Amino acid sequence: MYIDKRRGQRLTKAMRTREISNKDLAQKIKVSSTAVSHWRQGKEIKVTHLIHICDLLSLSTDWLLTGDEWYFLKGLTKEQQQSVVRLIESLRQDNRDNKIAGYRQKKKPDDLR
Repeated sequence: MYIDKRRGQRLTKAMRTREISNKDLAQKIKVSSTAVSHWRQGKEIKVTHLIHICDLLSLSTDWLLTGDEWYFLKGLTKEQQQSVVRLIESLRQDNRDNKIAGYRQKKKPDDLR
């Protein structure tokens, strides 16, 4: 049996960040909690399960499998890579700004809304 502990660590990190338990993930992809526990230990994941996990957790399969979040840039010219990275960073900043704005909105007293 093939074991990739780093992949298991990446899955664990993604689940913790999203506050998803083994049981929650297992129910969503219709497997046992034991299977999820095995994956978090680095044991093999079927491709169909891998795709579901990445979809549910909004992960790149490249990142989960290799740890390289920029794997998809291979084969592009340096200019193309830089353009994609700038776009991603811009989207990440927009996402952070939206989260901050949403947090501020929630913190306002009802009479100030």
